[in-house]
Amino acid sequence: MNETMKTPLTCMIVDDEPPAIDALVFLLRKAEVQVIFTTTDPLQALEYLAAHPDQSVDVLFVDIQMPVLSGLELIRAMLNTRQVEFYVLVSAYQEYAHESYELAPEILHYLLKPVRQAALCEALRRVEKRKQLMQVEEKLQLLRTDEEGTPFIIGRHEKRQRNVRIPLAELICVESRNADYKNQVVLTTVAHETYTVRNTLANIEASLPSPPFIRVHKSAIINLHQVTSFNGDFLWMSNSAGDPKRISIGLTYRKQLYDYLTDKNDVGA
Repeated sequence: MNETMKTPLTCMIVDDEPPAIDALVFLLRKAEVQVIFTTTDPLQALEYLAAHPDQSVDVLFVDIQMPVLSGLELIRAMLNTRQVEFYVLVSAYQEYAHESYELAPEILHYLLKPVRQAALCEALRRVEKRKQLMQVEEKLQLLRTDEEGTPFIIGRHEKRQRNVRIPLAELICVESRNADYKNQVVLTTVAHETYTVRNTLANIEASLPSPPFIRVHKSAIINLHQVTSFNGDFLWMSNSAGDPKRISIGLTYRKQLYDYLTDKNDVGA
C-alpha cells in the first residue's frame, strides 16, 4: 500500500467498541500503516497527545457516536493540538457519516462498519494524496506572510516531525544536507531548533530577501542580523540556547560578506 511513501503512515484509533478497534488494527497492519495508539475512551486520546507533545499523527480513525465525547467533539479538541493531520470517521450509520465528514477540511473520508479492506485503502489513498499535495505546496510557496504581514517559512521540526511556521526574523541560517539527503535543507533558529524543507538551497536563496539573507558558503545561507562575530574563515551566529553556531565562510563569498558586515546600512530590514 505504502510502497511509494518514504515512511509509513501513522494513525490512532478511537472507538468505544473493542471488537471494532481490533478489526481495524488488523486491516491497517495489512496495509502497512503504523498504529501508535488505540483507546475506547476519547478523553484518553487527548491525554495521550498531551503527554506526548512531540508526537505527530497522520490520521485519526474515530467513531462518530461515543459516550462522554462524540467523535466530532473529539476532532474539534484535537484540531487545537495540531498534532493530528487528518481524520477519517467511522460509523455504522451512513446518514451520520455523510452529514459529518464535510464539517472540517481535515476530515478526509468516512468508513462504514464493518470496515472493508477496499474502503480502508481508499481512505488511506486520500490521506497520502493530501500529504503529497501539502508537500508540493510547501515547495511552491516557500515564503509566506501571516495575517499581520510577518514573513515566515514552513519547516518540518526534526524532533517533533510536524510542520511549523518559522518567522524569518528567528532564522539564523539555512544549510544543505549531505549527499544522502538530496534536495533537502536544514533551517536553524535562534533557539537552536532545527527544521527541514524539501527543496534546494538555490530555490531557498531565491525566495529569501537579500539582504539580510546572503550566501556565505556553497552550502550555507545566513541572516546578517544574527551574526555575533566573525574572522577570516568563520562567523558565529546567535544561539539563545547555548554557544553561538559556527559557520564556515567560502572564499568566493568573503568580500560580499565583509562589505555587508562593515556597512550596517546595507544589511536590510
